[in-house]
Amino acid sequence: MIAPATVQKIKDTMRVEEVIGDYVNLKRRGSNMIGLCPLHGEKTPSFNVNPARGIFKCFGCGEGGDAISFVQKHDSIGYVDALRVIARKYNISIEEVELSEEVRAEHQKAQALSLVNDFARDFYHEQLTENEEGKAIGLSYFKHRGYSDETIKKFELGFAPPRGDALKQAALAKGYQREYLKDLGLITKDGSRDFLRDRVVFPIHGYSGKVVAFAGRILKSNTKAPKYLNSPETELYNKSKILYGMHLAKSAVRREDHCLITEGYADVIALHQAGIENVVATSGTSLTSGHIRIIKRLTPKVIFLYDGDKAGIKAALRGLDMVLAEGMEVKLVLLPENHDPDSYVKEHGGEAFREYVKAEAKDFIGYKADLVEEEAMQDPIARANLVQDVLKSVAKVPDPILRAEYTRTIGTRFSLDEATLVQSLNNYLSKRYEEDRRKERVAQRNISKQLAQEAIPPPTEERRMEGPTPMEEDYPLEAFTGESHQSTVKQPVGQQHVFKDVFVERDIVSLLIKFSEQPFDPEAELSVADYLCAGLEEVLDTFEDKVCGQIARDCHGRQSRGESIGPDYWTSHSNDEVRDFAATVFTDKYVYSEGWFENFEISLTTQKMPELNWLVAAKRSIIRFKLTKLLRKMDQTTNRMRSAQEDGDEKSINRLLKLYSRMEAVKKKLSADLGSVVLR
Repeated sequence: MIAPATVQKIKDTMRVEEVIGDYVNLKRRGSNMIGLCPLHGEKTPSFNVNPARGIFKCFGCGEGGDAISFVQKHDSIGYVDALRVIARKYNISIEEVELSEEVRAEHQKAQALSLVNDFARDFYHEQLTENEEGKAIGLSYFKHRGYSDETIKKFELGFAPPRGDALKQAALAKGYQREYLKDLGLITKDGSRDFLRDRVVFPIHGYSGKVVAFAGRILKSNTKAPKYLNSPETELYNKSKILYGMHLAKSAVRREDHCLITEGYADVIALHQAGIENVVATSGTSLTSGHIRIIKRLTPKVIFLYDGDKAGIKAALRGLDMVLAEGMEVKLVLLPENHDPDSYVKEHGGEAFREYVKAEAKDFIGYKADLVEEEAMQDPIARANLVQDVLKSVAKVPDPILRAEYTRTIGTRFSLDEATLVQSLNNYLSKRYEEDRRKERVAQRNISKQLAQEAIPPPTEERRMEGPTPMEEDYPLEAFTGESHQSTVKQPVGQQHVFKDVFVERDIVSLLIKFSEQPFDPEAELSVADYLCAGLEEVLDTFEDKVCGQIARDCHGRQSRGESIGPDYWTSHSNDEVRDFAATVFTDKYVYSEGWFENFEISLTTQKMPELNWLVAAKRSIIRFKLTKLLRKMDQTTNRMRSAQEDGDEKSINRLLKLYSRMEAVKKKLSADLGSVVLR
């Protein structure tokens, strides 16, 4: 377990914009920074980072929190692992403290798979560099390809010995569990032998740099075995979300503002050794939307590097439409025949390779036009089909201006009437629009259904009057006026759910989080938290929203004990839901533009700016909260009078009528204080 002092040092050192900046290409917008959310796919930025508060908030998927919670969610790791990731970034030494047996067991279980992968990485690398057989076979192969010792170490390359169970026996001897070896695909499902045997090994790393899988290349030519074997998908390894070399390339991709995509591991390694580091490769699968979104966090520009033969051209075009659909700029570079990136950079060097890419990079229209000229010049049908194929790709582009530019280029390149091309393009756009609308309707129905299920609590039996116990004891009216505190009996939960209760609750809890330490009455040394907590003391058990209720009770308890309830407490709260709620409160989706005052000298005239208006907001929110709860109480009383009337219970009817009259008087007082009229 990480020592509390070290945890605090990490929190004091980390900067949310620096941590998230390793994952997302952030741009300044006023006091905040924005980018494309890495936690869900999006085409327009809704991901906000507030450096002053140390928080992030995505208005698209709703996720929010601090730098630690971001790393947790992005890398799918626990709190402690996220702290370690951030500590490594800032070169902070981790001080450990003794764990209890129970906590130690949980921690070991969570880390087990990653530890086994680390062992396998070290085992393969040791076999390559220290074992005579590995040196003779594996190391000589890598040296023949021109890899330096530094490059071999950088990519942690290895060798899987031909003996069938060498890794398994070594792992079991070290105490690693057989089941973990199976789960990670390091040994076969029946547990009899290693998955990789007699192959050079390429460890595959996740975005944060942890080893998640392995790929093995066979060196024998007289065999029917596949050239490459990749680990199966596991809890740590999702092929559609892992790009080989991205853990080493991400900084260079951001710096160069474009990402090179190659076909193989060897291409990535060779280019890195030549000083070209903004390069990645897919890992055991074709390019996917998940891969594209990872790249899009860092840059909007992609360049495909493929062999110059027909197979290379087709491979380059396969992922083209997906990149275009993400609104990214895509170019293709086909290398001279009989060359791949690995061979070209070795023959000509890194600088020559850079110049070649710069000179030969073409957009997709240029390459598809070349296909027309080479394959379909004399075949009108094939020519028309290829033009339609180009238009289908253009239809994927979300920017209408860019689509128009592409259409004009197609007309010029293929000598076709632009109006005809526009008509065909509109047909594709119409089909895409209808498909998007259909998906949106389905998604909206699912969201509405989910919200309805979350908003309406399970029905509970309405508690009815029994015996002479007065209705007033269920909840005292004085709690709504703040005149006295006589009872702490919980209000019963009815069958109905008033949706506006939730909005009022969120409003008052937002004030508690955002302005708790602001002065409410400086002369009396009364803060906003003092005022709101005093007003809520008797109604803490009436919250419909679970998170709001937890925040209110937590705030009341800490305030009564004199403990801090400032912004840092909420944004680093141990409860994920509370932390997300706090991130939402501190991140404004819409802000007042300073340009109105700067250009026209127009500013708010009827009230202070929202961040300065906590005094009025606190007063009105507590009144509105109590009024909402009172109106609910009046509805319940009306229902009970109806039940009493059906039962012929005159005594209960008279008592409830008297109580209702008192409620009506309190409602008028609260309405007057609020400055509004309640019509019900």
